[in-house]
Amino acid sequence: MAKRRFSRRQFLDAARAIAAREGAGQVTIEAVARAVGATKGGVLHSFPSKQALIEALIADICAEWERNADARIAELQGQPAAVLRGYLRGLLETESLEPAYREALLVAVAEAPVLLGPIRESYARYRAAIEAEARREGRSLAETRMLWMAGEGVLLLQLIGVPLFSEAERDNLFDHLLRAAERQEAAS
Repeated sequence: MAKRRFSRRQFLDAARAIAAREGAGQVTIEAVARAVGATKGGVLHSFPSKQALIEALIADICAEWERNADARIAELQGQPAAVLRGYLRGLLETESLEPAYREALLVAVAEAPVLLGPIRESYARYRAAIEAEARREGRSLAETRMLWMAGEGVLLLQLIGVPLFSEAERDNLFDHLLRAAERQEAAS
């Protein structure tokens, strides 16, 4: 009987489902193998350790978010503050994560801060793009950062399970941030 081959994608999807359902502490090589019907060795072939698996999971989440944000930015191309506004729209469209999933990310980061690497890289990429746009358009860098961080603050509070605003209030806040970004005057 031929050995069944499993893809990294199948393993990541299984890890993501386990993290969402049970928390990051339950994402193990063995649990992922059981979830897809593979051997532990099959998973280890793609991910040599639990840390490598969790890091790939976080990178996968970042890549998914970036695809969405980049699509929103592309829709606004050629308009004022397209990068900032597209990024903020991406934040607004980010669904609240399941409680176990939030816990999974927080536990993963607490267990090994090195796992923040993909998140740091993503933030650095968008910071550079948002700030370059502000400079190119002659907008206040301080105001641009303030608008960006206001949106991030709302999302991060949601991520850690402390949403301060109802969905309607959050949407209204983001409408104001988007309008302020579009109206932002050139720096003097």
